[in-house]
Amino acid sequence: MPTTPSIPPAAHNGIPSFPPMPDRLCRDIVDFCNKHHATCRETRFRPRNIIIEESATAHYTFLVRHGTVKLSKSMPNGRSQIVGFVGSGHILGTSSQELYMFQAEAITDVTVNRLSRTMFEDILVNAPDILSRLLDETTSQLVMIQERLLALGRKTAREKLAGFLLREATRNNGQDIHLPFSLQMSRADIADYLGLSTETVSRLMSVFHQEKMIHRSRQIIQLLAPSRLAAMSCTIL
Repeated sequence: MPTTPSIPPAAHNGIPSFPPMPDRLCRDIVDFCNKHHATCRETRFRPRNIIIEESATAHYTFLVRHGTVKLSKSMPNGRSQIVGFVGSGHILGTSSQELYMFQAEAITDVTVNRLSRTMFEDILVNAPDILSRLLDETTSQLVMIQERLLALGRKTAREKLAGFLLREATRNNGQDIHLPFSLQMSRADIADYLGLSTETVSRLMSVFHQEKMIHRSRQIIQLLAPSRLAAMSCTIL
């Protein structure tokens, strides 16, 4: 059975950061709720359970504490499009719109804290530090959306998958992107998100493995050459 090569920390020097939303922000929101005797209920979801139903009334905000969540939107013809994958530290349902504009589905076992929209708005008014940090994280998310639009419109299949693997490594391991991580989503979901076919994603994963840019063992992925992946994805270093 092949062993996973050990890559020194220096291997990811110079790689651009795709910062994940820190779970500390979620913890501080929960602490604020507890301090003010407000309900911030912990709820667990099994894989494929629906956390948020698209077009349902947006009564709650959800703080993802553990697990991976798939976000999707429906199209007028009844088809759906995956628009993102989020994990620990992400906050869902922060929009001021009356209805949820997306569906959130658990990919793995997921734990969330749920608080009322009214309580969340109260936090934004009475906790300026939390508001400031939330705005910073929202700005980071908007930058990532712009990057995805560029990828869908201009990048090749290899460039798209390379950028996706870099982001997932960072989402799971922060700056330690050389460490192994579990790629929880299916090849079909990755393909849908990147605008590719499932066959193309599977083939390119094999190619990246053969070219020694990644090591894969079932769901476990390790980036062996993050600098090459960054160059391939047309990311400015």
